Amino acid sequence: GSGWLITELDSINISTLGNAVYFGETTLFAQGKGGSSSQTRGIWGGGYNPAAITNIIDYVTIASAGDAVDFGDLTSGRSNNSACANSTRCVWGGGGPSNILDYVEISTLGDAKDFGDLTDDRQLLGATSSPTRGLFAGGQDPSVSFSKIDYIQFASKGNSFKFGDLTSTRNSTNGVSSGIRAVFGLGTLSPVFMNDMDYVVIASTGNAVDFGTLSAKVSWPGTASTKIRGVFAGGLTPTYVNNIDYITIASAGNGIDFGDLTNPGHGQWGASDSHGGLGGY
Repeated sequence: GSGWLITELDSINISTLGNAVYFGETTLFAQGKGGSSSQTRGIWGGGYNPAAITNIIDYVTIASAGDAVDFGDLTSGRSNNSACANSTRCVWGGGGPSNILDYVEISTLGDAKDFGDLTDDRQLLGATSSPTRGLFAGGQDPSVSFSKIDYIQFASKGNSFKFGDLTSTRNSTNGVSSGIRAVFGLGTLSPVFMNDMDYVVIASTGNAVDFGTLSAKVSWPGTASTKIRGVFAGGLTPTYVNNIDYITIASAGNGIDFGDLTNPGHGQWGASDSHGGLGGY
């Protein structure tokens, strides 16, 4: 999805290798959006550009390339948030920084509603999910960075609970999931950029374990996943990059080159029609 001063949407087939291709355009350019998906729709909300912080939620139908369409609005405008979803519900967390959790039912259109609160005010955090749980990890507020991982239960609205901690404090990270295992990778603890990845088993609680490293030390990537593969795309090094790495989520190890985005960028989001958070997968 789009990043700084870019409205372009790219697509890849996660099961293959190769460069991204043009998909369409978002309704406005903004970075720091939180995005996720169901089996049919990709959805994202919030973000900022030089003119304003936005509360706009857009969506696309993943199976058919084309421009994004307005879905509704978040409960408030905020940037640098993150989002996760199961097959029916998308939940945004943090941004601003704030502790706000918003949600929508992905198959409908309309404005987001209050879900609960994170354990801390945070922005620049990562998120991913299983069919039952959403995880939010890392972030900052704005001078203090976190290693904390929070979790929510999609089916029951309410505040998040502490899951555990990443192996190191970081912000501008992001996550992928097989539905069983969540992997959080990349990020920064200024002025240090990171290329390491951590993983947890989503159904449990506890601290993360080292997974491996990606090919470059990058912050603020876009991510997407299937039950088998996770991809990390673009980011800041501190220059913008367009490389895409992938991992096999079930087996710890280092990232492998997948291809390139059509444009370098950072502050992006990703969505997949077969991500680990989908029920029935």
